[in-house]
Amino acid sequence: MKRLFLTILFLSILIGSVFAYQHAVITLKSGERIECLAKVPQLSSSKLVYKLSKDQKRMKVKRSEVDHVTFLNDKDSTYFSYSGIPYVSMFNSNRKRFDKRRNDLWLPILYRGGEVTLFSYTICDRGCVTYYLLKTKDMDYAVSAGAENMLFAKNFFIKITSMFFGDDPDIMGKINDGTYKCKGDDFYEMVRLYNERKKK
Repeated sequence: MKRLFLTILFLSILIGSVFAYQHAVITLKSGERIECLAKVPQLSSSKLVYKLSKDQKRMKVKRSEVDHVTFLNDKDSTYFSYSGIPYVSMFNSNRKRFDKRRNDLWLPILYRGGEVTLFSYTICDRGCVTYYLLKTKDMDYAVSAGAENMLFAKNFFIKITSMFFGDDPDIMGKINDGTYKCKGDDFYEMVRLYNERKKK
């Protein structure tokens, strides 16, 4: 399911470059919300281009000022979202250098709405998907938790996920015994279950 989502997301970026502006809501880090028509950003672009209406001139906002932007479908429900949040690479996450943050990408949001938020980034020419986690209330940056189709130590996956799910013995048990692996469906399920349990 997540592979399909990521494929659709990638195609949406390509489609966005053709059809230009789409209905969107930009939420700034200041809390301000801007209902507008926005261009789907290239993942490495430093600014988001938008218009308040079809006939008005285009405007720009820096990625560093954006908490997230949500693109809407024809029924005004969420189609897909991006965040401009800083992140810590896998290299620095492994060494717990969480002060070494980068802010040079728009991270697609895979799951938002609870104590943990899940992001991803796809290197299309390598077929590599990296996943990032964030504690919604306690962190203003995302941490790399692993990547598909890349060789990395299982201990790294366990070490990082324990920072986010360590107080849930069921999830951690499935991580430790290999039931949950570093892939999109498993990340999505871990975040979904954790958030649902925390709401109870």
